[in-house]
Amino acid sequence: MTNAVCNHDSLPYESEEELFVTPAELRCLREFLGLPPVWLADRLKVRERTLHRWEAAIAPIPEGVATEVENLANHAADIVEQLVQQYEESGGGELVTYRTDEDYRTVGELGLVYPASWHRAIAARVVEQVPDVTLVYFGENLDS
Repeated sequence: MTNAVCNHDSLPYESEEELFVTPAELRCLREFLGLPPVWLADRLKVRERTLHRWEAAIAPIPEGVATEVENLANHAADIVEQLVQQYEESGGGELVTYRTDEDYRTVGELGLVYPASWHRAIAARVVEQVPDVTLVYFGENLDS
């Protein structure tokens, strides 16, 4: 990848044989998605140290990792697209995000699957596309 900026639209790459991702792309995409190393390692059913070794190009990234990361990226993009459409149609408003994983888990659904940092990354992408959206933390009341 020759771009100076991580471009998630071009990650991961697909060859004729297998979907693959470079160590730098893996880390860049993980960070773009707001996923802590411990969460992604758990999702991939490996130790956190293994993930760090992949990202540092110390150990080869196995087949299948790129596919799982692509699935995570696609799911996040779908959520962003849905929220952008919702907030564009309503003319903006408040988008609730979460300070902690504990707060995010209280809402169930995606909070039981993803960390709060993932939700904050999603929220930031929505605000980038819909400037009339104001981010607030769960439990925060702007009127007081």
